[in-house]
Amino acid sequence: MNVSATYDDLSIAQYVKVLETGGEQDYEQLEVLGRPAVLSSDHTMEITIDLGSGGSSGPVEQGPLARSLSVALDGKDRGGCHDITVWSTSGFPRRTVFSSTSPRRSSRRCPDRPPEPPRTTIGP
Repeated sequence: MNVSATYDDLSIAQYVKVLETGGEQDYEQLEVLGRPAVLSSDHTMEITIDLGSGGSSGPVEQGPLARSLSVALDGKDRGGCHDITVWSTSGFPRRTVFSSTSPRRSSRRCPDRPPEPPRTTIGP
């Protein structure tokens, strides 16, 4: 499992367009706590590195399948998101893996977008 936050200008709506443009078909648009979200599936990458005296590495191969839930930082979808990614080598994580951790079952709120840092002006 990997949990992260991204503070960029890419909205969930734009992310969905990237998925569509890339021909991705295994995704579902959702709403979590009144915020736009997308649940997607894709393969991870498997990389083998030999730290022995040979110093060579194996080829990059397709790794296990993963599911990712990306939720906008705010309800207006102004960019940035919270991400939860789950993968397993023993089988594909079911969509229900997120239902036990779903924010709608919790009284806790996801934090909103962090405040913009104050702008500093230099000069007269």
